[in-house]
Amino acid sequence: MGRNWKERVGLSPVLADGTVGEVVHRKQIQLFCRHNCSAAVGNLLCAMLLVSSAWSPELSLSLTFWLVASVVVSSVRLLVQRNVLRNSRTVQSTEHAVQLAFGVLLSGLLWSAFALLFVPMMSATALATQLVIFAGVAAGAAVSTSVILAAGLSLTILPLGSLLVSLLFISPSFGNAPPWHLTLSLGLFLPFIASCAGRLAKSYRRNAYAAAENEELLRERSQALQEVQAANKAKGRFLANISHEVRTPMNGIIGMISLALSTEDRTEQEKYLEIARSSGDALLALLNDFIDASKIESGKLTFSSEPFQLDHLVQHTLQLFTERIVSKKLDTSVSLQEDLEVTVVGDEIRLRQVLFNLLGNAIKFTEEGGSIALRVSRSEHEPDYLFEVEDTGIGIAEENLELIFEEFQQADTSTTRKYGGTGLGLAICRKLVRGMGGEISVESTPGKGSLFQVKIPLAPAVEKRALIAEDHPTNQKTAERLLEKLGYQVTITKNGKMTLQAVKDSGRFDLILLDCQMPKIDGYEAAQAIRELDSPSADTVIIACSATNEEHPTNTYQEIDRNGSLSQPSTELEHLIPQKP
Repeated sequence: MGRNWKERVGLSPVLADGTVGEVVHRKQIQLFCRHNCSAAVGNLLCAMLLVSSAWSPELSLSLTFWLVASVVVSSVRLLVQRNVLRNSRTVQSTEHAVQLAFGVLLSGLLWSAFALLFVPMMSATALATQLVIFAGVAAGAAVSTSVILAAGLSLTILPLGSLLVSLLFISPSFGNAPPWHLTLSLGLFLPFIASCAGRLAKSYRRNAYAAAENEELLRERSQALQEVQAANKAKGRFLANISHEVRTPMNGIIGMISLALSTEDRTEQEKYLEIARSSGDALLALLNDFIDASKIESGKLTFSSEPFQLDHLVQHTLQLFTERIVSKKLDTSVSLQEDLEVTVVGDEIRLRQVLFNLLGNAIKFTEEGGSIALRVSRSEHEPDYLFEVEDTGIGIAEENLELIFEEFQQADTSTTRKYGGTGLGLAICRKLVRGMGGEISVESTPGKGSLFQVKIPLAPAVEKRALIAEDHPTNQKTAERLLEKLGYQVTITKNGKMTLQAVKDSGRFDLILLDCQMPKIDGYEAAQAIRELDSPSADTVIIACSATNEEHPTNTYQEIDRNGSLSQPSTELEHLIPQKP
């Protein structure tokens, strides 16, 4: 796309250059202002020379008026320049360029007026002098004002063009035909100086572009240097923190083991070893943070998508902190929105890790007697589940709300000394949440507490139904727990007859687990009967369990296909159960 006329003459930024175009245009304005002061003063001096070369008693009043007008115009140009420099950061560069070019245009019109009004009345000697002055003004304008091409052309083409018109058409009518060689020289000089102004304008723009690029490179370099310095400072604090965090549990482990070895009192030994075990757990959690952070940075952390029970996850995660909650006498509450779909598909392990970190921080930074709340909800019109962890702890200053999600950072270094920590937990949380397609945010008031909100898209699990035909209570419970873990809704029957009736009455089952030695109708007969039923479950995957070794190995499971033949035995039920039926 070609440039429009304003872009070509330097009155507006080049749109094709994008944001860089605005920067380049500002540079052109700054460069013009540097030359404008000397150009305005030089223009006024040339005006004085011109008036002195043309001075005569008959023209004294007119020339005086023209000279005063030149003084006024030069003053206007200087005032405009001052205003532009003062407001260079608040006004668009296009407006500045127009103002500056207009001031130069006034000078060009004054010189044109002189050429048209006074030159026809000049003698040949005075005319030669004035021609030199006009040429000097045009040359100076091409050099000093062509940064904005419109300004440069105003002070080259207008004066010289008017002078040429005066020499060719007006002077002869006054009886003062100029020498032909002066007229010819002027006719050749005019296009030359105009083309010079155009080339200089391009050169100035290239210089401005280069200056803008250099500034951008310097700014990026400075910013990168600041970031490196900040990172080094943060890592320095991190190393100091980590030294403390590693030493503390290691001292606990070594010290408690030494004390346990120095006494024969079993009660004392148990107490020391329990403290050592707690220190070991703390050290393991610290190492896990490092490993997770390393996996995330290297892009090797993977996310799964499996069905799980959300209510079980929430309750089990909170139970891990029972001892700390009791010791600090914290008031805790857990609430799940009514009618919330709790069987969902997602990464249970990563979500548990996020909640574990948030609850751990809430408990750590909440003083004795405070309260902790964990809420889970979901908007009817949104796919995301909302997890909220709220505490009445020390809170976070507003300027540090984003900082806490950076690696090796804590809101206040004093909290590190008092509460411990590496500054990795929340950084890991944010990356895990984003890896699951969600987002984490925080609201906090110093001294009143914090509210962390995690939004994660969790798809409600497609309901899967399983039938367990088993007469032994222990085997029933074992199979039921395994299938519920895999997201199945479980129905239990005690014999083959009840199994057949359940298949007839309950419609489609996605999985049937049969005990081969059930009373009344054994598992093999039941399986054959199910295959022959006119039921949606006739082609369901059936897994048979045999407790004898007469025909099949003891305690094995086999998958029976539609034709009733037996597959190779397997010792692990999980391998035979379809994960996504």
